[in-house]
Amino acid sequence: MGEDKATLMLAGEALVARMLRRLAIPGATRFVCGHIHSAQLDTQAEVTIVHDTNPGAGPLAAMADLSEALPKQVRRVFACAVDMPFIGADIVQWMNDVADACDGFDRAPHAVIAHVDGHEQVLAALWSRAALLRANQLVSEGQRSVRALLETTRTLVFDAVQLDAVDIDVERFKSFDYPEEFAAIRDREEP
Repeated sequence: MGEDKATLMLAGEALVARMLRRLAIPGATRFVCGHIHSAQLDTQAEVTIVHDTNPGAGPLAAMADLSEALPKQVRRVFACAVDMPFIGADIVQWMNDVADACDGFDRAPHAVIAHVDGHEQVLAALWSRAALLRANQLVSEGQRSVRALLETTRTLVFDAVQLDAVDIDVERFKSFDYPEEFAAIRDREEP
């Protein structure tokens, strides 16, 4: 993109502020990982900023940083890239409910993930604390991709048909990497 996606404006709001607003869940702690300063955030948001200890190392390193900052009582984290502006708290709550329903089973998932547009949406997924701790090990081994974490984690994956069955529009998982993709997102109606 050539610029910080977190500060891009959509409907009069910086993407990072939009994400925090859309992911507000009563009683949930919100974290922002990266080079974010509190001045860039909505002052009404209760947010813990986790600074990037390895700039440029990618989202897996950010997830490893996050695992170090998590309070002990946090069992799961919804990790989401700021370039997915249509993700909302309802998706997070649904994924958490699915994970809760699996608790206690021997093969309970450590990640709940949507499979959209031909691949798993690893940066809009619910990850267990154990999975995030594994991110630390992968980063120390030189891994940079969240897909490496996916390959070593028990996951529960939902495809478009399954998401549609619970009224989750797969269009909400759309992200952007290029200015023209952001322009297309900016100019469309919210799904």
